[in-house]
Amino acid sequence: MPVVENRTLMLATLALTLLIARPSAAPAMSPAMVEQLSLAAQQYGPPPGGSRPTPPPATGDQTNSASGLYMSPTDDIWVYAHAEDPQKDQFLRAWGANGRSIPLPGDDPQAYSWSLMKWDLSGFPVNAKIIEAELVLTAAPDSGYTAKDAAAAPLEVRSVKGGFNEMNWDYAKAETYAPDGDTGLFGDLSPTSVSSTGFPIVIDLLKGPANFRTYYADAMKKSRVISLAITSRIDPSTLGRAGIYKVYSKDAADPAVRPVLRLVLLKPEKKGK
Repeated sequence: MPVVENRTLMLATLALTLLIARPSAAPAMSPAMVEQLSLAAQQYGPPPGGSRPTPPPATGDQTNSASGLYMSPTDDIWVYAHAEDPQKDQFLRAWGANGRSIPLPGDDPQAYSWSLMKWDLSGFPVNAKIIEAELVLTAAPDSGYTAKDAAAAPLEVRSVKGGFNEMNWDYAKAETYAPDGDTGLFGDLSPTSVSSTGFPIVIDLLKGPANFRTYYADAMKKSRVISLAITSRIDPSTLGRAGIYKVYSKDAADPAVRPVLRLVLLKPEKKGK
């Protein structure tokens, strides 16, 4: 998907979720971005009904200052030597080997695979407090693992170096964009029910051990780009070729199954209050 069109789709998602989030308070944006949001909403229309979980309403003093946001990534890449063009591939994948999610020096790099995603948060409030943060994924049909297999090898979300771009992606860059270790593990999830027709995988980014709030705050002071990797130690060498995590990418034909970063933000209080 061309970069301009993908950015427009992301803006459409943001525009519409700002309208439906309850309570809703739009982040500070430039007039130019507001114009782009309006145009994007006109081009893409409302999201499919019931396609995403609804953020719970804020309580107490947060009632008039919390914003629920859903954002599609601007770029996502399946990192593997024989992967398809990341601008066309409808799926992201992750697997590991030898009980590990990430290869160690000397390991066969093709025994492991992960996927990269990034979001452009330009225009968002810099000092907003994160109340909730989730990565919402949808598993592809006919998963080659059971709930018991998943319990032993959850799908993980880790920090990763930014700067990658799916348009000019080359597998030779894989080592540069290898996921961070456990110090960068924001959360994981083992699906408790595995369906042959596909199912949601919603990972709480505030679970830890890594601190997503700190990571977000640092990113907002610098590049205003969030980069994440999905990994797992699930091993196809023991489960069979289909024994991997396979989820839809931003290029999936159905918008309802594309990956989404869900944030509930509390805007900073005005000085003097």
